[in-house]
Amino acid sequence: MINTVLTTLLLVLSFQVDRNELSLFLINDLETGRWCGFKDELGWKKEQENSPALVVGRVDVTKGKITRLSVTKYDETGDWAVFDVYSISASGQISGLKRTINVLPSNRSEEEVWVVHDGKATKTQTASRSLRTLRPITPTPIDLPDVPIVTELKNFDFWPLLADQGRGIISKGRACTP
Repeated sequence: MINTVLTTLLLVLSFQVDRNELSLFLINDLETGRWCGFKDELGWKKEQENSPALVVGRVDVTKGKITRLSVTKYDETGDWAVFDVYSISASGQISGLKRTINVLPSNRSEEEVWVVHDGKATKTQTASRSLRTLRPITPTPIDLPDVPIVTELKNFDFWPLLADQGRGIISKGRACTP
């Protein structure tokens, strides 16, 4: 009897967690420039296999609100990648960014931390590492990719898919920009 009650309680709790926390997955079609959002990671990965993309993303939603947004941008030549993780405040504003820039030809990984306030980004931390060893290194001048920092959610190209907190993606399983 106790096992049945515990099992039922665990199922209810897991359902509650599933309803309150979910991730949506984004991909930018290289050929058409359209953004598509997916409710499940498997569909998103299949789409990447069928049409390789240079920009992909993940949106974490908690209790119906976007809490974190991750965007990865790759260079067409494969020389670099930029991994951005945006923090979203309880009021729905971008509050911070953790950026990692990997430059393969230079064997370099640059880690940056930014605070976003009133639409302006301010760098608060930076660190340089060797890509091979991940050990800290003394930074030397290199050309880093020029990937803009987004300071307002509405400025993301994929924002039309998320303006309703991703409900269109959630209800259909997949949605794309026109």
